[in-house]
Amino acid sequence: MNFTRIGRIFAQIFFWFGFIGAVFSLYQGFIAFKYPEQMIAQSKYLHENVGGALTVAFMGLALGVLCEISSKRGAPDRQA
Repeated sequence: MNFTRIGRIFAQIFFWFGFIGAVFSLYQGFIAFKYPEQMIAQSKYLHENVGGALTVAFMGLALGVLCEISSKRGAPDRQA
């Protein structure tokens, strides 16, 4: 089905953008804040950005699972 193929493509895009976003946010969060006064800002930055990126990655994973279920549902079962 066309929707399943398109869903798989979007699932890959969401997952990889979320994963790369989480890695970049972790890198940026630990490198950008150097002074002790900025530690509260670092915690808030990491919480918001890494959480958002992991949410996108999780949504991509969930969409991929749903597309996999959809592709299996269209195929006939092979039972004797």
